[in-house]
Amino acid sequence: MSKSCDNLKLPWTNILGAQFDSVKDADAWYMNYSRLVGFSVRKNELRRSKSGQTMIRRWVCNLEGYRAEKYLANDNRVREPRPITRTGCKASFRVNYDNSSGKYTVTEFKTEHNHPLTSPNEVHLLRSHRHVSEGDLAQAKALRHVGVKTCQVVDYMGDQVGGSHNLRFKRKDLQNRLDADRRAEIGDTDSVATIAYFTAKSDNDPGLYHEYTLDDQNRLRNLFWTDYMARYDYECFGDVLAFNATYKTNAYHKPLVTLVGTNHHRRTTVFGFGLLGDKTVESYTWLLQTFLSAMGNRKPKSVITDGDKAMSKAIKTVFVGATHRLCCWHLERNAQANIKNEDFTRKFHDLMLTGMSAGEFDLWWFALVDEFKLHEHGWVKQMYAKRHKWAEAFLKGTFFAGKKFVKKPL
Repeated sequence: MSKSCDNLKLPWTNILGAQFDSVKDADAWYMNYSRLVGFSVRKNELRRSKSGQTMIRRWVCNLEGYRAEKYLANDNRVREPRPITRTGCKASFRVNYDNSSGKYTVTEFKTEHNHPLTSPNEVHLLRSHRHVSEGDLAQAKALRHVGVKTCQVVDYMGDQVGGSHNLRFKRKDLQNRLDADRRAEIGDTDSVATIAYFTAKSDNDPGLYHEYTLDDQNRLRNLFWTDYMARYDYECFGDVLAFNATYKTNAYHKPLVTLVGTNHHRRTTVFGFGLLGDKTVESYTWLLQTFLSAMGNRKPKSVITDGDKAMSKAIKTVFVGATHRLCCWHLERNAQANIKNEDFTRKFHDLMLTGMSAGEFDLWWFALVDEFKLHEHGWVKQMYAKRHKWAEAFLKGTFFAGKKFVKKPL
């Protein structure tokens, strides 16, 4: 006969075989137990079914296990190592999902600890038991709003409960929670302000074009914008399109994509911008399709990018028939990074940009591979397989407006 733990008050002496309605209930029970006994909890094993159902969840004492040997043997430390706290404690708690009942059954419960336990008057300061409640956060935000420092907020809240040692959090916990809350508010405000700006701008500038998408939490995910002048430039010089994603160089850690071309003075001209949620095929496909809509569905004849695979797939899907060339500058850097030989890089550069027949290219290429003994090198094999995207021998007759993103010859 199984035991129900719906009220979370079943004594731990009789817990094996007990059932919980959810993992959340099991977690609450073990947290309760650990608080009474005097130790901190760490989540350990988690297994899910193919459908996403949690099948096994295990919790352990935070002193379980030992520090990995690779960290102990590291002699190239920049900072002093943290104190060793793990003691190999075996205390644990595990529940398994029971398909027949649809509940979680306790299958493991070890109570022995190999270290001193924390006294009841200090247990609330253990990591897994420290918690900034919504009420505490609201009070702290109100005080911070009128200029009270965080340290003073903690002192004030501590006085209310007979001393800061009675608070269920430390100053750092409150500071982290306030910072996270502030960043979320700023992010949401920035998103709303950006969309409002583009919307208002569109009323006065019919040539301004912007589109955006939201994620599952109704936050800004992808954003594209361009203006009248950029669209006019694309109408005149849109045969060649080049773009690259600068990743995590902004405050929002989002890829910023700049779509550019070359004008009649061989100067770079900007066609539009995209701020994406991630660097996936779906995001790039949305960006390129939105870009085409803004530009009257006129596709470029040739496209130049780096070697990003997701980007390449999106180009193949959206810009059907366009010639896709890999950026020469990026390839040159990759050659030096992978082979680490300046002579090879120089000859690879010459081979990449010298006009010749396909047969001549193969002769030069295999001679280069023989010279540097690179027959089994993975990057070299990949480059040969992609030669139609970067070697001048296979790109002759395609218009690139002189734009190859290549430096002067070495």
